[in-house]
Amino acid sequence: MTGRERIGSVAFLRSRMTAMAVESRPEADPVHAASDALATGNLLRAYDVATTALDKGATHPRLRYLQVLSLARMGEVARAAMLYGRHLRGETDDLDIMALRARLMKDAAWRAGADEQAQLLSDASAAYETIFARTHNAFPAVNAASLAFLAGQEERSARLAREALSALGDGPPGDYYAAATAAEAQLVLGNDAAAEDAIELALLLPGCDHGARSSTSRQIARIVEASGRGGGIVARLRPPPVIVFCGHMLVEDAETEARLTARINAVLDETGSTIGYGALACGADILIAEAILARGGELNIVLPFLVEDFIKTSVRPGGDGWVARFERCVAEAADVVIASETHALGDERQYKYASLLMMGYARLRGIHLDTRAIQLAVWDEKPIQGDAGTAADVRLWREHGGEMRVIPFDRSALPRPRPAKLATLVSTERAVRGMMFADFAGFSKIDEAKLPDFWETVLTQVAAVVNRYDADVCSRNTWGDALYVVTTGATAAANLALDLQEAMGQTHFAAFGGGAGMRISAHLGSVYQAIDPVTNKTTFFGREVNRTARIEPIASVGEVYVTRAFGAVLSMESPESFDLSYVGRVLLAKKSGEEPMYRLTRAN
Repeated sequence: MTGRERIGSVAFLRSRMTAMAVESRPEADPVHAASDALATGNLLRAYDVATTALDKGATHPRLRYLQVLSLARMGEVARAAMLYGRHLRGETDDLDIMALRARLMKDAAWRAGADEQAQLLSDASAAYETIFARTHNAFPAVNAASLAFLAGQEERSARLAREALSALGDGPPGDYYAAATAAEAQLVLGNDAAAEDAIELALLLPGCDHGARSSTSRQIARIVEASGRGGGIVARLRPPPVIVFCGHMLVEDAETEARLTARINAVLDETGSTIGYGALACGADILIAEAILARGGELNIVLPFLVEDFIKTSVRPGGDGWVARFERCVAEAADVVIASETHALGDERQYKYASLLMMGYARLRGIHLDTRAIQLAVWDEKPIQGDAGTAADVRLWREHGGEMRVIPFDRSALPRPRPAKLATLVSTERAVRGMMFADFAGFSKIDEAKLPDFWETVLTQVAAVVNRYDADVCSRNTWGDALYVVTTGATAAANLALDLQEAMGQTHFAAFGGGAGMRISAHLGSVYQAIDPVTNKTTFFGREVNRTARIEPIASVGEVYVTRAFGAVLSMESPESFDLSYVGRVLLAKKSGEEPMYRLTRAN
């Protein structure tokens, strides 16, 4: 490939990633794009597409419905209800919009305490029944039946289930939702065999997609839990697992590739997986990506550093043919993430950080789909030291309790790709660290005479909280009202940030005549670690530190905002300890672009 061709290739890849920044091509119909994202269970994308279109002035009511539904499926019940009440409440003949209100009532019931849950479920059931009386549609009828059953109203639930079946008619169901409705009604009535038959049919009908299966499986799982019957239906209905893939790099060899592709397809057939997250190195990575795309699946790519360096280090060493295949996979990918917007630095931790992200993204996607994430590894089963390579990815996934599918691969007789020479090498130590910035909104308005009181009262409280995490704090600094802390990982940063907000929530800032409270942002990334020549203390610096600082000014007072990368790694380190509420794509301070952000809270 000539220099001009190489530059053109890189430009193509960068333009492709820019086009995906709002998760849809500019000319795409946002209603269709958001609907397609919901169908695959990509709730973040569905929300972003709908919200972006609405922010640009789109008025199609379906967009607002899709925005609220994506939030509801994420578990963002209060926020979804607020948007529904603001934009969708009122007279409408749209069945989906009417049913969405009842759905939000149902979701709120499941978050309520046990003493009021039955009544709230009954209220949600009544809301669905009102819609059924108006529309004579089986969908609200079966929801009313299921909620009545879960509220302990057996006679009413049975009547409503029979009315749902009657509304479906005597003919065979024509789509997924009709068959799933029949299955749910039969399960409420205790006809488990009929319910199982209906689900098997539903899985073969139009409209059967990951998003639909996920939503139905959650509903039926509630009935199964309450009745103690029909557990096999949930297992059959739940969407197939999301895969995070890795494998050895290979020199071009058509015969070896064909054999390996057949084995990859066998695993994908077994698991039913069509959503994958991984890198795109020459060899197994690209073969798995091509297999996913060939079956109409969704490919999500995470690269450790800049595209041109990745091609040089991890694609072209296997032969120029891999480069063209890499580009085709990128062109068809649903998402491309560059873990660190920097060159390859000869640092294996760049690869480890990217692997943590792709694994975390896969786990979060599995949560949204009510399924699990598994690792697919094409591996010679030889352990190695270090943080880069297939064995390192296998070790990392296993350390975090991940389920695996290994394709054993003996490569001892095969030629190895030649390592590339890097143009950029650094000797300064690098590390993957959690980073937290905080400040006090309105600090500049505090009267000069009260600054010593603020300093003594508030910063003493801050110090007490930070000191509790002394073992995990790698660096700390303050200037004015600002606080900067670097931690060993995401979990420590998350706990520290939430503890700080809790402590600050008990402080009466009005007494100082200024700010309303603390704003906190957190991120996790690969950064430089060195001794500061001025302070003679360990410090951390680099692009990811700057990114964290740009988030803090846009965080809401009293909240902790974290990046998508932080959330992904947190889902690996402490999946049960925290809740992540999607904020959306947020414009960062100082015109630094936009970033998908979560609001961090402790697990409910």
